[in-house]
Amino acid sequence: MSSIPAVSLSEARRVAVFGGTHGNELSGVTLVNLWARDAGEIQRRGVHTRAFIANPRAVERCSRYVDTDLNRAFTAENL
Repeated sequence: MSSIPAVSLSEARRVAVFGGTHGNELSGVTLVNLWARDAGEIQRRGVHTRAFIANPRAVERCSRYVDTDLNRAFTAENL
């Protein structure tokens, strides 16, 4: 396994928070749904933060994944 060098950002203006990468792991899905109704917990002054369901079809089926396991989709080359 190769390591990917860390990138330092002086200021992040937009942040995405993902839950539901694996559709059968529901704690992240629960938080994303909570933040969709009331994003106050994740909002910070000067930063636009938004929560997303990463794999909605798998969440709907309560299955780890549908076509591709997203844990295996990222490599150093495509990041």
